[in-house]
Amino acid sequence: MELHQKITENENFAAALLARAGVYISHDPLMDSKADQMIAGFRTQKEIYQKVIELCSSSHSSLSEYLSVMAYSMLGEGYEDGVIRCAKEFLNTPSNWNSGNEEILIQDGIRKRRADLRRGEVLMAMATAESQQSCYVSALMHQKQAYALMPYSAEAVVRLSQILRHEAGVDAAVKFLQDQRQSVFYPPFLYVDEEEKQKHNDAFSRGIESELEKLKKESKES
Repeated sequence: MELHQKITENENFAAALLARAGVYISHDPLMDSKADQMIAGFRTQKEIYQKVIELCSSSHSSLSEYLSVMAYSMLGEGYEDGVIRCAKEFLNTPSNWNSGNEEILIQDGIRKRRADLRRGEVLMAMATAESQQSCYVSALMHQKQAYALMPYSAEAVVRLSQILRHEAGVDAAVKFLQDQRQSVFYPPFLYVDEEEKQKHNDAFSRGIESELEKLKKESKES
């Protein structure tokens, strides 16, 4: 994710910590050494996410809420309430990334609107947390919203199918996945990356077919 507006020192530091943990968010590179020094004193990666949440706790900007959602979701089981609370705050808070929200990001040959991607990620994290709490009606609603914003994402499709499986059964999940074969994102395609190298993108179709095989196998075993 790219950030374009000035952000607070705590948000900058939190973004640097998350980037070191594999969740890249643009930040002041001068924060990297400070992040490395702090991480060197941690015993587990869990402490990184907890520090991010602490750094963002005093702010209610959309950026702080986004960082918190990502951190809580990485913490996993037991932190669902934190994901849901911060996701709701993010969705109800005017963005403080306005200068970047209309920008187009090109990833793996696919054009993506940054604002839609950010919102979709938060909705998907929220839906996952709700699913873990067995709140499937809310999870289905939010995952459908995430899918609408990120129709190119195999992960968004697969997670929606998994929630459908709980709400409507295996057949509904299978049909939804099979319908994705008609998506414009299903056929593999070639693209040229930033280094002018030709790449092959079949992530969407692989994700769909892998989940279909999994469901078919489960159906046979049940």
